[in-house]
Amino acid sequence: MKKRKFTYSAYWLAAMLFTSTPAAAEAGYQKQTGSFVKLEFPTAHELNARSLQPAAPTAQLIMPDDNQQITLHPTRRYQDFSAFSGKIKAPQNQAEDEDVIVVKSDRGGFLMLFTHRQQIIYQSATGEQTLLTFDQDTNTIQDETVMLAESKTAIAMRSLNLQDRSSRAAADIDAEGNYVIDILAGFSIASAQIVIDPEAYAFAQVESINQALRNSQIDGIKIRLVGIQIIDQDYPIHNSNLSLMTTAFARGIEQYSPDLVAGFFVGDKAINNATAWSYVNGSISINNIASPTALRHEIGHNAGGHHCSDATTSGYAYGWDNGKSQTIMCGNTSGYYSNPNLKDKFGLPLGNVANADMARVWHEAKARMSSYRPAVVPLNNEKVTLLAEQRIDLNAANNYRAGLQVKIPENVGKVVIAALHGEDFLEDGKYTLDVAEVDDITTEHYGSDTQYYPSYTIAQPKTDSQFYASVRSKGVNLEGILLRVWAFTQELENSGAESGDLSGWIQEQGQFRVIASQDGILPATGKYYFTARNSSKEANYAETDRITQTIAVNPLTITPNTSARLTFMSNGWGDGDYGTATLTAKNKAGAILNQSRVTTTGYPQKWSSYSVDLSLPEETSQVEVRIDAYPIAGAMNDVHFDDFHFSVTY
Repeated sequence: MKKRKFTYSAYWLAAMLFTSTPAAAEAGYQKQTGSFVKLEFPTAHELNARSLQPAAPTAQLIMPDDNQQITLHPTRRYQDFSAFSGKIKAPQNQAEDEDVIVVKSDRGGFLMLFTHRQQIIYQSATGEQTLLTFDQDTNTIQDETVMLAESKTAIAMRSLNLQDRSSRAAADIDAEGNYVIDILAGFSIASAQIVIDPEAYAFAQVESINQALRNSQIDGIKIRLVGIQIIDQDYPIHNSNLSLMTTAFARGIEQYSPDLVAGFFVGDKAINNATAWSYVNGSISINNIASPTALRHEIGHNAGGHHCSDATTSGYAYGWDNGKSQTIMCGNTSGYYSNPNLKDKFGLPLGNVANADMARVWHEAKARMSSYRPAVVPLNNEKVTLLAEQRIDLNAANNYRAGLQVKIPENVGKVVIAALHGEDFLEDGKYTLDVAEVDDITTEHYGSDTQYYPSYTIAQPKTDSQFYASVRSKGVNLEGILLRVWAFTQELENSGAESGDLSGWIQEQGQFRVIASQDGILPATGKYYFTARNSSKEANYAETDRITQTIAVNPLTITPNTSARLTFMSNGWGDGDYGTATLTAKNKAGAILNQSRVTTTGYPQKWSSYSVDLSLPEETSQVEVRIDAYPIAGAMNDVHFDDFHFSVTY
């Protein structure tokens, strides 16, 4: 196996106060406290009127040798964190600007990751700032890959990592048509303590990958952090430990069902034999916590990429060094995966069609990578319900087969069945998951899956139908298997206004409000309901008040009989003001495929029920729910809505 070194460009940033310790130096970083950056976030009254989200913040570096201002752009949310990305202008001799990722906590504080400088800045909720500079010897930084490992566990993992399966139907696709690849970030207690807030750090790491994909114009792929797990043991960064990660982070895998698992450790300099290790075409990596940009490189290996292309290599799954820019897989000094269609600021190509095209590799790998395990963390407006769970031990007494029976409730878009390892699962080896109709449990009517973590998805299950899911082995005693069944439904977020605000909805124009009562009108149910403008001025004199919400639909599950339905309650003052509810089916590009609308009658102070149905064409990937209120009499728009319910029938 060839070894290639990759180096990181590094800049020294002066500190206000050194607080480095011998332990920090041994772990490969310097710790400083002081004032390093000032983040400006807009106040509540500066919200964007269209999206009701804060405008982009700015970051002002306030260090002695760097006082650049950075404009930050919001990217996505994870739990109670918001991510932003920005660029630091590069020196003239550097080919590309530096990516900066900021993760802001709703609880206060933030974490800022610099991709070239090998630094992070952490600010606590009370305002204290810490600068961590990771100072590994850049001349000895290495990473390695495993093509085929020899242990029993790794051989079993190959059935997961390297299998050739038609996975498009099982892939997780969001409303925008992105293949969603879920990742679990694992830490030891020691590595978590170094980065202070491991959850914010993991989110920043994942967003650095997404930023690299955006830089590289690799569309249709989104890496999603689904959770973290912290364990007691710290592992050396050694190839022999790759195969141990699924056991080390079994609880996180059981809870979050990730496609990829990335471990972050301090390691042991006496044992470490690389900065990071990963499976090529696989799903596992281990990373030194002192290398904040190693993960984007290792996930590139998981996608199928290799290091630099040279005279001894063949194929296009490589990084590229054009003499000025070193892409992520070949040096990792610029935030790009090789793409022959792009050039750096010197006009030099960032890839080669024949030898270095990681953009192609990513597109070829996206379906595989997004279907290693079924997503159980909701996508978009999905609601996930655990229908059944059972611990299973396989032995001679049950003829090495056991399972459970499940009935499908209504409005279920898909059912996911997975056999996972419980905490006390000790054995290596594969087992098979069979899924069959309940009246024919000896067959595999739906299908089966044999791998290290077998799973199966039933698309478009019929309401009230029943199936039998079972696990079997070939005469091997296995203990501690967890058989779980989840039901996924498409639902509106904040459908009854019970969050007390417009969360989940986008105010397109005019004004919508959430209230507890008006003119003696109370909610149809619950504590709150939606209502339109309070005055023409507050609605910016718009013709109509409008809120929208979009529901993702997997086009692969649509049949000629698939339709969507929206039901809701509406009320009014009886002065002529009225509302409409519109369902619009759109394809991946946002083009309208079909549309249906219902108009409310505005009975005075009476909640009335309404519904609108829409047939979904074959290419539908999203359904927009649009609610309009039209003012006819007076400055106030007396149209009220409550209890929206969205469903898809297959």
